[in-house]
Parts: sequence; structure tokens; C-alpha cells
Amino acid sequence: MVHYRVLKVPQSYQIIRLQLHWRKMPYVLDKLRDDHYDIRKAHIKHDSAVLYVKDGVGDVHHKLHDIIADGYHDSYQKNGAGTTGGRIILPHDAEVNLYNLPNARKTTLEFSCVDRIGLLGDILELLAVFPFELQNSYISTVGPFAHNLFFLQACKKSLKEEDLEYIRNVFEYEVKRGVSNV
Repeated sequence: MVHYRVLKVPQSYQIIRLQLHWRKMPYVLDKLRDDHYDIRKAHIKHDSAVLYVKDGVGDVHHKLHDIIADGYHDSYQKNGAGTTGGRIILPHDAEVNLYNLPNARKTTLEFSCVDRIGLLGDILELLAVFPFELQNSYISTVGPFAHNLFFLQACKKSLKEEDLEYIRNVFEYEVKRGVSNV
């Protein structure tokens, strides 16, 4: 069961709070992208998310109700990846950094690039194919630029160096250049 709440705030954002595992977020984000909802900020944890949607597009509450009513729990898992088919392309000048901090017990994936609607859903869809867990993430869009921080773990530890190298290669040679599917 997914729980959500949409809050109207005095700023030009609608705030969406979701109790949903991060691996299921791409479906919700893809559906919001289809209707051109513009997510400007987000804080995603292992099993919940807070999305800040730019106001003026429509009734987010009604859209979320429809998405959840679609019964995506079964259909999305059976069909696999969402609209990107596991393939995204970042601008060639995207800055991607992946590193372990000493004694932090988590790995940081940080990237910045020109934003586009659907970028967050695409990145989460890509990360969902890897055998690690997202513990926390912060997404911020200022003007045309997105800055994203993802904190990752495998078995409650930071990722091994060979895993870091593999993910770096995926971002450098497949995602940034659009060479092939992951």
C-alpha cells in the first residue's frame, strides 16, 4: 500500500510526500513526466520521498490518485523498466563524481548537469538495476541546472572499489555518451 499527501504551500510549489520504496519511484516519476510536471527539488530516502513540484501544471493530487489506482505494483514489476528502457543520456559535459568518504559507511554519487523534465526518474531507474541500496538523496534544480547527491550502500557498507569503477564506467561510457543500454 502506498500512502501519499500533497501539501499546498505559499511558494510556487506543491509538496508531495510519498511512502514508497525508492525502486518504485521511477514509475510515479515517469507518469508525472508524461503530464509535464516539473520536479524542482526532492529528498528521497530508502522508503519515502518528498517532491517539490513547480506549481501551475495541474492537480497533482488527482494525478497521484490515478497513478496509484492503476495498480502499478504488479504491472510495473512485470514489465521491468519504465519509459527509458534502462537507458538515459546525460549531456556530455555532465559532472559525475563517485567516492567513498573515510569511515562514512556509504558511497556518494554526485552529478550536475543541465536539467530536463524526467531526469530524476531516469537516474533512479538506472540506479535500480545495480545491486545496492539508496539510503538518502538530495536533488536540487536551480534555473536550468540540476545538482544531485545520492548516498548508496551495499550490505550497510560503502561500495567496493571495483563497484565504484564499474559505475563510473557506466556513467562515462554509456550514460554520458549514449552508447548502449546498461
